[in-house]
Amino acid sequence: MPGQETSQTLLLKLQSQNDEEAWARFSKEYRPFIYSILKHYQIAHEDIEDLQQDILVKVWKALPDFIYQVERCRFRTWLSRVSRNHCLNFCQSKYQRKIKAEVPVELYDKSTQPEIDTLAEEEWQVFIADKAWTNIEKLFTDKQKEVFLLVSKGKHQSEAAERLGLEVNTAYVYAKKVKDVYMREIRRLNAELDG
Repeated sequence: MPGQETSQTLLLKLQSQNDEEAWARFSKEYRPFIYSILKHYQIAHEDIEDLQQDILVKVWKALPDFIYQVERCRFRTWLSRVSRNHCLNFCQSKYQRKIKAEVPVELYDKSTQPEIDTLAEEEWQVFIADKAWTNIEKLFTDKQKEVFLLVSKGKHQSEAAERLGLEVNTAYVYAKKVKDVYMREIRRLNAELDG
């Protein structure tokens, strides 16, 4: 959104731990990303909210000492590692206490760093794509959105046009218009939220 600071500026504000508005924005922006990581590890729905809050508190406590070095590690990578480690500690603790819901040991025994980084990247791309779509979908008519969604699912513009009762050229224009705005929003969000 125009006028909002980049994640680096937001991180600097959060490091003082005195800016409630910055913290509210941070929590709103990154909570869905943390949620997607927890869902990947098959955390029960009733545990997710508590774990999200625990992770956000852990991040808040770590931020004063956090030194953002984009050349070494993206912020989202650090956040995904904090989330993953907290999640795995929770799973291991739950498993060791032999709670009714058995936690698959392979979730925390066989994860390698490249796999974790790949997961974080995949979850980030889904997170950004969903957020971008939510931000732009109100800019377009239902027909424009339907054409774009059909084309993005592999349908040809002519098929989308026929299905929706449009001229083929109109379908091309609709698909391109929505795609251009969508891709711009994805780039903007990546720059804003990932520094």
